Amino acid sequence: MSKKLALILAFFAPLLFLSLLGLFVFIPSNEIQPRYDFIYSTSSFEDNKFYYKIVNNKIEKVESNCRAFNSRPNLENNNTQANPTTKYCRTDKDTQELFLYRIGDGNSRQVSFEEVKNYKLDGSEISPDGFRLEDNYNSSSFFVFGSSQSRNTLRNKNSKKIVNLEKNFNQKVFGWIIN
Repeated sequence: MSKKLALILAFFAPLLFLSLLGLFVFIPSNEIQPRYDFIYSTSSFEDNKFYYKIVNNKIEKVESNCRAFNSRPNLENNNTQANPTTKYCRTDKDTQELFLYRIGDGNSRQVSFEEVKNYKLDGSEISPDGFRLEDNYNSSSFFVFGSSQSRNTLRNKNSKKIVNLEKNFNQKVFGWIIN
């Protein structure tokens, strides 16, 4: 009888251990959810003719010190030398694009400067409830076949939530909506 008991314990003890581990690790991390919507951008702040910044929890439009994208000298057609200290805008857009991500429904959409002016914003990298937007890039290969995947997550020290952003490249949180 003791051999059967030892065999049963040897089989069920690891299952019991893994089940308890799952209860103590997986369930608490899924109960912690981010609470703050956020505004994000997919371009660098000073790459455009104008950029936005947060002053006293409100968005402001600031003129960049870069020269217009289409004003770069064409050195092949004339003898003008380019000034190496001149900073040219990397894009021909007037301002960076802003997007709103709603935690409640998990959707994001492009928003205007005028719409964002109505929000009170926290410009820190980490939300008031401790979450940070991260880009997780995964790639794998098997012989000549390969795949890559880029996912954005909101992560704090205990949990993470996958978020689907409107544009999924070079995104950065501009501000957490705190009103």
